[in-house]
Amino acid sequence: MLLFDQAAHRYTFNGVTVPNVTSVLDATLDQFSHVLADRLEYARQLGTAVHTATALYDLDDLVVESVPLTVLPYLEAWIEFRRATGFKPDTVEERVFNARHFYAGTLDRTGELFGVGSLVDIKSGALMPSVGPQTAAYFEAKNHRNSAKLSHRWVVQLNDDGTYKMEQLRDKEDFSVFLAALTLSQWRSKNNV
Repeated sequence: MLLFDQAAHRYTFNGVTVPNVTSVLDATLDQFSHVLADRLEYARQLGTAVHTATALYDLDDLVVESVPLTVLPYLEAWIEFRRATGFKPDTVEERVFNARHFYAGTLDRTGELFGVGSLVDIKSGALMPSVGPQTAAYFEAKNHRNSAKLSHRWVVQLNDDGTYKMEQLRDKEDFSVFLAALTLSQWRSKNNV
């Protein structure tokens, strides 16, 4: 059984710690050493708040008056994306586990987009190159355990002016890159590097 400890941001499967997609990529592909710590923490908190607001909206459980003013434009961008594309999520913030490659993570959304089963990842900051491997890892984990297969991966970048940008992720090497990062992360952990 897959469990998630929110405070430690740690996944376990039957009591064994499982590498998670975000940590694997942070440790191998996304190097933020050049970013000031306070700026990085602000971006992390903003991202968490945006994800919470959009999730509550998608679950029809949002009290709009409770949304901080700094988060509101991002929420408006998400609402516009949903209106313009007709996207209605089937899953919201779903935890997934890939038993074959032994990793876990939480994908943002799945649902039908433009008539096709799709994974949709939400970003409230700059799009890092690792978004391809990140979404590929979620995509493979979701398809690994489900008979209803997803066909496409998308990233939706929400902006502080209430606009959004969406991009389909098509690089067939993305999952191979993730697996290479996973192997490197496991090696580093095993060797205390």
